[in-house]
Amino acid sequence: MTPEKSYTLQKSILGYAWVQNNIDTQLAAKLKAQKDYPQIICDLITSRNIAPEDAYHFLNPTLKHFLDDPFLLKDMHQAVERIIIALHQHDKITVYGDYDVDGATSTALLIRFFRMLNADVDFYIPDRQQEGYGPNTEAFKKIANNGTKLIITVDCGTLSFEPISAAKHLGVDVIVIDHHAGTHQHPECIALVNPNRIDETSKLKHLAAVGISFLSCIAVTSALRKQNYFTEFPEPNLISLLDIVALGTVCDVVSLTGLNRAFVSQGLKVLSTTQNKGLQYLMSLLNIDRNTLTPYHLGFVIGPRINAGGRIGTASLGTILLSSENDEEVMKAAQELNVLNEERKLLQENTLTEADAQVDPNKSIIVVSSENWHQGVIGIVAGKLKDKYYKPTFVIAIDAITGEGKASARSIPGFDIGHAIHLAHQSNCILQGGGHPMAGGFSLQVSQIKVFTEFMHQHVTTCLTSQDSTPKRIFDGYFSLNSLTLDLHSQIEQIGPFGSGNPSPKFVFSNVTLKKVIVMQEKHIRCFIEDPISGKTAEAIIFNAFQASLGNFLLSNLYKQVDLLGTFKKDTWQDRTTLKIHIEDARMPQ
Repeated sequence: MTPEKSYTLQKSILGYAWVQNNIDTQLAAKLKAQKDYPQIICDLITSRNIAPEDAYHFLNPTLKHFLDDPFLLKDMHQAVERIIIALHQHDKITVYGDYDVDGATSTALLIRFFRMLNADVDFYIPDRQQEGYGPNTEAFKKIANNGTKLIITVDCGTLSFEPISAAKHLGVDVIVIDHHAGTHQHPECIALVNPNRIDETSKLKHLAAVGISFLSCIAVTSALRKQNYFTEFPEPNLISLLDIVALGTVCDVVSLTGLNRAFVSQGLKVLSTTQNKGLQYLMSLLNIDRNTLTPYHLGFVIGPRINAGGRIGTASLGTILLSSENDEEVMKAAQELNVLNEERKLLQENTLTEADAQVDPNKSIIVVSSENWHQGVIGIVAGKLKDKYYKPTFVIAIDAITGEGKASARSIPGFDIGHAIHLAHQSNCILQGGGHPMAGGFSLQVSQIKVFTEFMHQHVTTCLTSQDSTPKRIFDGYFSLNSLTLDLHSQIEQIGPFGSGNPSPKFVFSNVTLKKVIVMQEKHIRCFIEDPISGKTAEAIIFNAFQASLGNFLLSNLYKQVDLLGTFKKDTWQDRTTLKIHIEDARMPQ
C-alpha cells in the first residue's frame, strides 16, 4: 500500500502522524464504471495499487489463477527427482524444520504429504536454547545414524554449509526448501529450492517456507502422475493441506498478496471443516467458532500457541500437534502448548519491562541486552519496542557462561534490517546472522555489542531520513457515525483476507463527543461516542489501555470532542449484531 497524501506532523496521543492512503480517483471511477462495485471497494482497491483489470481476482483469489508452475523454481526438478527415487527405494526421509510456526507447518505439511504416499518419514526440530536456529552437524549425525537417506530442511538450511557438507560425507542427501536470503555460495545439497537465492528469477519471493513446501508437494505429485504412480492408491489430497499452509503463511507475516492471498483465502475455507485432529482439538480448547475464522485467529490465537513450544518448551510440540493422527497425543500437545503460551506471556511481560528501562529514546536505534532474558521471547519484545519507539530494534539475550549473545531484530519501513545484519557480519561486528527486510537474528560476543551498536547507528543514519523516522498511522478515509452500517462492513470485508501487505482498513472518526467512558476489569476502556451534528451514537473499545496514555486521554476528556482512529467490527450478543469501533489511536481535533 502506498501512503502518501501529504500530512502534518501533528502527533497523536501515541506519538503518531496520521497519514491518509492515496486514492486514485480516476482509477476508482474507472473501476466503478467497469464493475459497478460499491464505491468503498473501488477506493480501497485503488489505494492498494490494484489495477482495475486485476480487481476481480483480488476480490476472488483462487489457486487456479495465482499458482505458477512450481518447476519454474531453480532446483525443483532435482528435488523432485531425488524424492521420487526415495519413494521407489523406500528410503527413510527426515524433515528437518525450524522451531517457529512457519517451520512447524512446513514440517507437518511434508509429513502428512509423505504419509499419503506411504513413505517412511520422520522429523527433527532443533531445540532453540541448546541447538539454535537451523541445521547443526550433531543433529545430522543422529539423523544419519537412524537410517535416514534423505534429509529435507524446511524454513532453514540455505546458509548451513558445514552441516550439509557433513551429511554428504555421511552418505545422506539433503534437499533445502527455504525462503531466507542466500549468498553467492550454495551448500552442498542435492537441491536448493528457495525463491530468495541470489540467482533466482521467479516471482515467488514473497512466499513463506510453507508455501514453497506446498509447491514442492504439487511438483512431486505432478511428476508421479506422469509416471502413472497412482494406480494402486489415490493421489494425495493436497487441498486438504491448505489449512496448514494458511496458518504458516499468516504467522510468518509475509505479504498477503498474489498467491499468498489465495493460500489464506482458500485455507480458511479448508480450516472451517478441517480434518486435522490437532487443529480440531486446539480450536475446541480455545472456543474458536470455525464459521467465523479470520487471519486474526491464525496470527494471534492459534499461532502463538503453536510457537510456544519452540520458544520456551519442547520444540517439537507444534509439529506433533499439526501432524499426529493420535487423539491422545494431539490432546496432550494442545494442552501443553496452551500452558506454555501462558508462561511465555509472563516471561515476555517481565522481559519487556526490563528491556524498556534500558532504552535511550534519544538514540537512532534501540540495542538492549541482558543475561536474564530467555531467547524465546526476545523477538516479540523487539517487535513491541519497535512499535513503541518506531526505531530499528535489537534485543540480545546473553549466555552468562559462554559470553555469547543471541539477538532478535525488528525494523521500520525504509530500513532493510536483514541486509544491515549481513553488512555487520562482513564488518566482523557479529559472529553470524541474517534475516528479512523487517526482521532478523544474529549472534555475537558480549565484547562486540559496543562496536555493533556504533556500526548500526552509522548505517541507520545513512539509510533513514527524518520523515522515515516519523512514526505514522496509515488510514483509509474519514467516516461519520451515520455511515456505519452492517452493509458497509460486509462490503469492506470483501477486501480481505487482511494481514501483512493488505492491512485491515482503518478510518478516522472526527470530532466525536465522548459521552461515557468506562473501565472494564481494570484493563480495557469502553466508550460511548456521539456525532455532535446528527446525534448518532456508537460504542467503541480499546483493550489493555487502562492506566496507559491512550486510556488516560479518553478518561480525562469526557464530554469533549476528539478524533479517533481505528477499525470497526461486528459484535454479536444474544442474537443481536451491532458494529463496534476498535480504537487504535486518538488526538484532539485539528
